[in-house]
Amino acid sequence: MSELKLSQKINKKILIISLILMALCVVFAGPAAAKSQKASNKTLRLIYTTRLDGQIASEKGQGGVAKIASFIQANRKQNTLVIDGGTLGDNSLYAPVYGQNGYPWQWLKAMGSDITLLSDNDRVVSAAQQLKTLKTQKSNAPVVLYSGHNRSLKSLTRRTAVIKKGGIKVGVLAVSPGQNDLKTLAQVRRDVKNLRSRSDVIVVLSTLSEKQNKMIARFVPHIAVIMDAASGESTDDPVFVGKTAIVSGGTKGRKVGVMDYSVSQKQVKTNGLIAIGREVKADASLKTQVDQLRDTLKQASDPKRQVITTQINFEGHKDRIKKFGDSDTGSLVTDAYGSEEKNAVGVVSETSLNQPLKIGGVSVASVSKLFARKSGHLVKLKVSGETLREICEYDATVGYLNPAKQLYFSGLRYRYIPIRTFFNRVTAVQVKNGGKWQSERDGKSYTVITDENTVAALSRMPVKLTNKKTLNVLGYQRTVQYLDQLGQQGVSDLSAAYLTAESHKTAELLTRSNWTRYFSKPSRIGVLTYGVVIFILVLIVGTLIVRGVFNSRWSKKDGQQMRKY
Repeated sequence: MSELKLSQKINKKILIISLILMALCVVFAGPAAAKSQKASNKTLRLIYTTRLDGQIASEKGQGGVAKIASFIQANRKQNTLVIDGGTLGDNSLYAPVYGQNGYPWQWLKAMGSDITLLSDNDRVVSAAQQLKTLKTQKSNAPVVLYSGHNRSLKSLTRRTAVIKKGGIKVGVLAVSPGQNDLKTLAQVRRDVKNLRSRSDVIVVLSTLSEKQNKMIARFVPHIAVIMDAASGESTDDPVFVGKTAIVSGGTKGRKVGVMDYSVSQKQVKTNGLIAIGREVKADASLKTQVDQLRDTLKQASDPKRQVITTQINFEGHKDRIKKFGDSDTGSLVTDAYGSEEKNAVGVVSETSLNQPLKIGGVSVASVSKLFARKSGHLVKLKVSGETLREICEYDATVGYLNPAKQLYFSGLRYRYIPIRTFFNRVTAVQVKNGGKWQSERDGKSYTVITDENTVAALSRMPVKLTNKKTLNVLGYQRTVQYLDQLGQQGVSDLSAAYLTAESHKTAELLTRSNWTRYFSKPSRIGVLTYGVVIFILVLIVGTLIVRGVFNSRWSKKDGQQMRKY
């Protein structure tokens, strides 16, 4: 066979193979292109809720799972995605029920949510209980996204998901604070890049700050919507950063957001936040289930039950964080903590406390509102006297400089010198044992009752807490029990018992006669600080001496040369 015929035959085969490949591309790519074109001409409807904060039942005719479910049913279309920002189970009043039945995933599914967010802020129900409930309720739960740090929860949740609604593929990702903003931004970039090839629209569920949300919108393109699931802000109109809309639906289900997003034009048309008021009729089936839950709740802990009375308002949060020292609210809570076990020290951080008690009857609900969302369960610590001092050092430095982060104590008091170096200000620590004050001893073991948030705050500083046990009791529950005990002791007025706060923090002033106390009884960090200071002083003095000797020698040489002339 000639070379010309061989070449023609090869070219003919190549041509045939090329035609076959082109035909396959048309067959497979054609429908995909048509599908993409079809999606681009559609409008996605987003219905969203944020920070429900345990508001399962309607309150004063507003909110509640049954009413929100009815609203979603009336406004849902074929291309509708219903998103929840999480924290439905994050309400301490419902904790007695959730302690038995777990996180309320089934309520979210019944309400109509397609996807929800689980964050590390949900501290009322423990991670172990959430994990157990996810395993048993997965078929009755919406898609659960999670980007926190608990490895067990990561195994049963997803950080990203793609949900198809009426031909529109919606990529949704969860974003939580990382080690720093740059690492968080890098992770979001990777997730968005991964979702772009599989999605027509990208939505972010974020527990970041407003500033961080705007940073992501600015530096990560292709995000249609960022839902602020943390702040609880009620924003009727989205905040736009470029073409990215940042939205939030407020708190407790009082309002629900409705937004239409044009896939082709990449534009948002919003109806704003719709109030779930008296005119919204509750879903009958869900209302029955909610009423059953409320009956169960009342048996466990009736929110309306009054436990004691107060004749004056307790000190407010704004007043407490302006000063460093005891407060009636802090002393009440730490006394409640300390009553968990005989001769225990009670400790609570200001960051675990919320609004104070008001004049009149103190109910279970008002005690619950005393605590911030993140306070969590009680924690029992077994610490040495040395660690007990470190806890006081944290307060004498961090709390003194920023009273909004100070600690309150029961069964413990300390003296400190404000002008000593950081984490080296405490000069004496005493613990009450059997009604008597005794100086702490380094080798002795002490019981401390605190809460999860306070432990987290202490762990960020040089306070090593290794021997800790989380109790199945919330701070508000322990406080209600403590108030009940006060009532049994004949205390009818709570404020009468806390008009005068016991002094647990005493500042010492240095005078000429006691200036040596500046250096007395240094902490472990104090020893290091003094060592550094002494080293710097020795270095400075040594440098001055060397410099003086050097200058003296040069002066002598200059004098000798002058005499020669």
